[in-house]
Amino acid sequence: MAKGDGKSDKTDKPDKSGKGAKSEKTDKRIDKVLRLATNRIETIESSTTVAERLANAAKSSELLSAVWSLPPAQRLMFHHGVHIDDVAGDSTPGFPGGRDDAERFITLSSSEIARYQRLLYANGVKGSRRRLLIVLQGMDASGKGGIVRHVFRQGDPMGIHYHGFGKPTDEEARHGFLWRVERELPKNGWIAVFDRSHYEDIVMPHVYGTYPEAEWCGRYDLVNEFERSLAADG
Repeated sequence: MAKGDGKSDKTDKPDKSGKGAKSEKTDKRIDKVLRLATNRIETIESSTTVAERLANAAKSSELLSAVWSLPPAQRLMFHHGVHIDDVAGDSTPGFPGGRDDAERFITLSSSEIARYQRLLYANGVKGSRRRLLIVLQGMDASGKGGIVRHVFRQGDPMGIHYHGFGKPTDEEARHGFLWRVERELPKNGWIAVFDRSHYEDIVMPHVYGTYPEAEWCGRYDLVNEFERSLAADG
């Protein structure tokens, strides 16, 4: 982007390999939005009523979402015809800022995660059925554990349950493949983080041929119905 257009300080300079390399200068638009979000977050604790605190929290979340050119859920979702090897591993889809912008965004977002986690937990204590399940599916050393440490370090351990799924134990193997998953689902108001999941029970039999195709294919429908029932139940 050209310097002086009022939108960005970033420039693309050729590196030694001849490829373009983004500088780490701050994007002016993102900088403005993050400053506004910071100011809004600072007003939350000084708000005099619950309604005012919730309104300021909602506005800060709205501002943080505004740094994206499109919502991450939209930009990062795979669709028919999209191949994973078409995606550059170092790309930042929907986020035009540099490293410094990203670090500021993560710091502010972490405080938002902690705030909403406390609200989720408090409502769970009061009888709300709402809870959150986060599934991290990836190969060994793909960064699943790092994501948990990085994203949820601001949260309260009292309301977060982490569980890693490995090869089924003898007891687990005697039950349906969803049995061990159901035992680890989050309680009301809690967040559960799965390191691997019931998806593993489709992927691994497919890759290694440990079950007939008809069996692991049939699990697709079971998983879809299982997840629909969880969403309907809060």
